[in-house]
Amino acid sequence: MKYSKVLHDAWDFASNNKKLVWFAFLPSFVTVLIFVAESSWQGFMLMEEFGKIHHGSVYKGIGNFFEFLSNHHLWTWFILLLFVIFLFAFVFPALIQAGIILSIRQKFTTPDKRISLRQKIIEGGSYFFKMFEFHAIMSPFSFLSIIFYFLAFYRYSHGDTSNFLFTVMTIIALIAIPVNLFFAYTPFYLVCEKEDLGPAMRKSIGLVFLNLGKTIGLIMLMLLVNLRVIINVLVVFGVPAGIIYITTLFTKSDWLYTLSITGGILGGILALWLAAYLTAILEVFSLGFWERAFTQLRKEQQKLEFTGDEEPEEIETITAERMSHENPAAPRKAVAKFSHSTEPQPAPAEPIKIAQEIRPPHPNKPETAEENTSIHFKVE
Repeated sequence: MKYSKVLHDAWDFASNNKKLVWFAFLPSFVTVLIFVAESSWQGFMLMEEFGKIHHGSVYKGIGNFFEFLSNHHLWTWFILLLFVIFLFAFVFPALIQAGIILSIRQKFTTPDKRISLRQKIIEGGSYFFKMFEFHAIMSPFSFLSIIFYFLAFYRYSHGDTSNFLFTVMTIIALIAIPVNLFFAYTPFYLVCEKEDLGPAMRKSIGLVFLNLGKTIGLIMLMLLVNLRVIINVLVVFGVPAGIIYITTLFTKSDWLYTLSITGGILGGILALWLAAYLTAILEVFSLGFWERAFTQLRKEQQKLEFTGDEEPEEIETITAERMSHENPAAPRKAVAKFSHSTEPQPAPAEPIKIAQEIRPPHPNKPETAEENTSIHFKVE
């Protein structure tokens, strides 16, 4: 496998198809929001657990927020917002992922044909339930879920790592590594080869087992790409944020403090938008990366596959034809020997005999060998 070609094709597809990136932007934005909310929740709870903030302040803040919704009659809008977040976080990603995979497959099989995003979404609807079921199975084994589980159990056990629940979470984390590894190609079996979920998962295990080293190499490449993007984001936003924070330490001006707060809010919104956009690009790039790898590995696997029904038929045809030319009376025996069919065989062809007719010489024309002798083929 050429890793450079896989990377080049995936990045070329992600950078030249902005429609797909913006199509994946809203689910990515909701994903970033959920990540920020979950991270903030775990962070504040840990600070409260270890005495960094006043005990009960987190739940008090949540109570104040619910009271604000009740006083301003905003519960309907809040429930509607939660419903939209649920759709973009758990329902639409399966449909969008199927549509992107179909678009990638069309791009590299028929590059001259224009990609219709609406058409791909309609086609992707036929794979929605299988993809949704796969995401539901894999969600508890995602690495972010494992990290948040560890943080939650660490708080509940008050830092006691010898707790039974902590041991269970360690076992789940160890199981998550081979689960994410061996089911890496399942979405592409579901969409590209139209397999059901069970056969797709089994075939993904087999493909990974045949190409274990290559699959681990692909995972390492994706980790390096994600790490590079994270470092770039931290540098772009970390340096200005650090400058603003250091500036506020050396001045007590009210207007500068207000400016720093305003800049922090605007910078947070911009960082959230950029994080969602980069997440969408990485989503399209990741799907293109794994689809290209899946296609190459499947071609290599098909070269190794042996079907025992095709080769005997080829031997049978060649042998029967060859024996029929060598011995006209042998076709029935040859076919009966090599054929596995139970259908009655045709009757053997009648042998061809050569009859030679001698014509008398013409009285007024000189006799020649060519005119005197003629050969006729008669079937007896």
